[in-house]
Amino acid sequence: MKIKLEHKFVYRYLPIYRLIDILSKKEKKKNLALLAPSKYKIHDLFEGWLFEKLFEECSKKHQCWAEHKEFERKIFFLCLSSDSETDQIWKTYTPHALGVCIKLDVSKLKEKFDDSFILGSVKYRTIGTIQKELINQYSSLENITKEEMIDLFYWKMKGFKTDNEIRLSIIGEKNKDDTYYVDFDYHYLIESFLFDPRMEETTFESFRLVLTDQFGIDNKKIKHSTLHRPWDRFCFSDVDYLIKYLSKGVHSFDWLREKPIFEKYTDEQFESIILSNSKYFRKVKIIRHDDSGNRLIPGKDGIKLTQEAVKKINEEA
Repeated sequence: MKIKLEHKFVYRYLPIYRLIDILSKKEKKKNLALLAPSKYKIHDLFEGWLFEKLFEECSKKHQCWAEHKEFERKIFFLCLSSDSETDQIWKTYTPHALGVCIKLDVSKLKEKFDDSFILGSVKYRTIGTIQKELINQYSSLENITKEEMIDLFYWKMKGFKTDNEIRLSIIGEKNKDDTYYVDFDYHYLIESFLFDPRMEETTFESFRLVLTDQFGIDNKKIKHSTLHRPWDRFCFSDVDYLIKYLSKGVHSFDWLREKPIFEKYTDEQFESIILSNSKYFRKVKIIRHDDSGNRLIPGKDGIKLTQEAVKKINEEA
């Protein structure tokens, strides 16, 4: 594969039904569909316009452009993005809140696809710039190369810049319905599945079960976007909560168990946290008065912060 970008990962947004359809195929290697430019006109009427304009102008001067026009019917590509997620892309490409974004590793794509494929970033320009940089340049070229012709499909109007589009393209013969199919090992090539932030949590959980139970997808790869729920990103771990509670003083295991996050914790679990986070915690015996109230005696097991943890809290305050 010829790679013309510096990104380590690229992203594909698609409706969830399309992903399920692909994963449902019986073949071990699923088909990835690359489409003809005409298929993308539903989103961008400018799609393929630059090539058509050049053909129209150059055919008046060069007879060979007739075969170049035939070439247009053999170019296929797949639209990707360099953005892990944006609200506009979700709304544009998964309008019914039933979408998924798959993350692809560029190095794995390079490993699996031969040099007949090109992976490159789309260039966004105004009409004036396109006129100046491309039409004037190529209108005088009789022997334009195939790679230069493919490059014409990597130019788009500046108004689409927020897509940050990347394209995977190939010159091939269509199979059917202006589509070119290639083998694609989803289990190997997909790094993660990120579900639409507008999707209901119950719907997400249903699709998660479908991916894990029916298709054997690793549960760790499946996530629900928090783009519309930013507070979910600030959830604390048990260690964070312990530091929060102990910053006010020493507490027993029993006292901590009164807090919802620790209500099911056993003494052994608390001791395990202390052992694995000895930098922050120490196990202690809570001192209490005896029944007469005259004498202090060791009481319940508890936890206190180390001097290092207290110093850290004070520095961050």
